[in-house]
Amino acid sequence: MLVANIVTCACSSIFVIICARYLGNVRYGVFGFAISFTSLLAIFGNLGWNTFAIRETAKDPEKTNRLLANIIFLRVGIGSLAFLITCVLVNLLNYPHQKIILVYIFGANMFLVTLGLSFRWVFEAYEKFEYESFLRILSAVLLLGLGIFVVVNGMGLVALALSNLCASAIVCGIGYFAFLRKLLRPRIRLDFGFCKHLIRETIPFSLNFIFFSIYLNLDVVLLSSIRGNAETGWYSAASKLAIMAKTATNLYIPVVFPVLSKFFVSSLAKFRKLLDRSFVYLLMIGLGIATLTTVYADQIVLLIFGSSFAQSASPLRILIWAAFLVFLNGISGGALVSAGHQKLCTKITGIGLAINVCLNLLLIPNLGKIGASLSILATELVVTVLVLYWQYKILEYRPSSKLVLKILASALTVVPFAWWLRQTNLLLGLALCIIVYGMLLLSTGAISKEDKLKIREMVVRTA
Repeated sequence: MLVANIVTCACSSIFVIICARYLGNVRYGVFGFAISFTSLLAIFGNLGWNTFAIRETAKDPEKTNRLLANIIFLRVGIGSLAFLITCVLVNLLNYPHQKIILVYIFGANMFLVTLGLSFRWVFEAYEKFEYESFLRILSAVLLLGLGIFVVVNGMGLVALALSNLCASAIVCGIGYFAFLRKLLRPRIRLDFGFCKHLIRETIPFSLNFIFFSIYLNLDVVLLSSIRGNAETGWYSAASKLAIMAKTATNLYIPVVFPVLSKFFVSSLAKFRKLLDRSFVYLLMIGLGIATLTTVYADQIVLLIFGSSFAQSASPLRILIWAAFLVFLNGISGGALVSAGHQKLCTKITGIGLAINVCLNLLLIPNLGKIGASLSILATELVVTVLVLYWQYKILEYRPSSKLVLKILASALTVVPFAWWLRQTNLLLGLALCIIVYGMLLLSTGAISKEDKLKIREMVVRTA
């Protein structure tokens, strides 16, 4: 699964870069709007049922068919309704014809993704991870391959959107075929009482998913409606770069989460030690990424997206610090959930969403992309403060102040060196800064003796 996630992240990043450079800031703004608009309503077809079903199937495999039948019914029913509402709403809001067509395409794409997720959770429940990994890699490679084909042949914006739909249709079909051949044939027996039970039991997961989806997509929709496509394109490009920067957390936290859950039950000492090292590692990595991105934002944007996205550098300098905060609240929030406090995390996420919506409405009309960026940063700051407070209150853990100061001092020391190297080659400058940052972490003792031994073992093993 880790390899699949890495391949997916890599292909998605390349696809984003190709799309942005091909479309330019204005058309990329239209593209981003269509995805965000459909995502806002598509969330109601994907409300945390898979997580619940995997957990219940692990306890009792006999429940599989009952769970499967009712989850398919819920996803298809609610997904179809969400698609219909999306189509009606985009017409009532009187958007331009091209935006309406794109929303139709991405709405259909979201429905196919929802349909695929209706049965793909069974692969994970039965620990057939190789099939889920294959489907994720296939989806990413198909999307990238079809995207490159569209760009090379100059087929336009609608064709690029259709490439998403084709990739989803192929993956959904192959996934269902593999499901029937390798696992089981579903017996569709609907139980409306059980459907109500599913909805009720998954409320914490569902609310979290709804909150995150609104938080990730509302800013782009508002920005497009209030400030236009060009500014939306600049902001979307900066936002995608910030999302790429969070790849380390997206790869690391799912790996460490089951171990934290196990240690919380078996050994609180091991739980706190793993949480401490995870927090410190992510602080080092996140702070290094945020510091260097702030210094080199202009060069990074020009290298990746081209001159038409030069104005993406300003929001990127803000959004990268929001991404840094995710490094901290991600692992701390994961620790709280592993200790059984998911309802608390849902409340914190809800508070963050309320702040984000209010700030978006307040700041975007006057400040545009900068206002949207500031609202994300303020939201993540509040969420981080709340998560760290409850982490200390409930789990009785807080990182060493001396260690945090050593890491901060190392990052601040790199800044003048990085600024001095701005006129050199970007990749050379970044490489030198990373080396200096690593040396400072070692010399200050921010990286412990135990960490040094692990790093040395990894180097020897690799060699």
